[in-house]
Amino acid sequence: MAANTRNQLTPGTSLQQLLNSLGSLLTAALLVSLACANVQADDPEKFMASIEKQGEAIRAMEPAEQLYQSCIYCHGKAGNAGSSFYPRLAGQPAQYLQQQLIAYRDETRKHTIMSSIARILSPAEIDLLVDYLSAQKPVAAAAGAPAAPAAIAAGQSRAAALACVSCHGTNYQGEGVNPRLAGQGREYLVLQLKGFRDGGRRDATGVMAALAAGLSDTDIENLSAYLSQL
Repeated sequence: MAANTRNQLTPGTSLQQLLNSLGSLLTAALLVSLACANVQADDPEKFMASIEKQGEAIRAMEPAEQLYQSCIYCHGKAGNAGSSFYPRLAGQPAQYLQQQLIAYRDETRKHTIMSSIARILSPAEIDLLVDYLSAQKPVAAAAGAPAAPAAIAAGQSRAAALACVSCHGTNYQGEGVNPRLAGQGREYLVLQLKGFRDGGRRDATGVMAALAAGLSDTDIENLSAYLSQL
């Protein structure tokens, strides 16, 4: 958790002093937030005031929510990603979340950005993030281009044939180390299924690779269309 900088800032505080007083993840969150807000550093007073305002808001949060601020720009508020290319983490099983963060840390699951983040997390911080995200309520994603009813029906039939519920739960809500699939981003699901099929992603048991090996691109598109709209 970052040191509290309240009452430590003075008009002469440099930007570097302020950033050094915050934890690395909070620093990243602040800078990304400022970049998104298009605050210009050529107005030092405005820039410093904006950073301090962001810092005050973050310091008022609970530790787990503070930590999550560096994740929010991809994974969305409370783990409900707005883009279907990024995984929705809200309500994912705790065991699954922990397993994946450790896999990113150890680079047994490959992703440059996620591995760089996971490597600087302590075990206690991983636990904080896991507890926070698994407790969040999944919220329906903003409607994108609707999938064709025929694709959804075909995906439902394929999921039944593959017995996906036997690992992912009756309502695809996820169980243990098996992720929640209901409401997951369509493009993210497509990428992961192709990864399992083509060898870009591995699972410890090999079950997903074996199941995905027989899937065509159309099968994957249909499965993703079905699961994403649940």
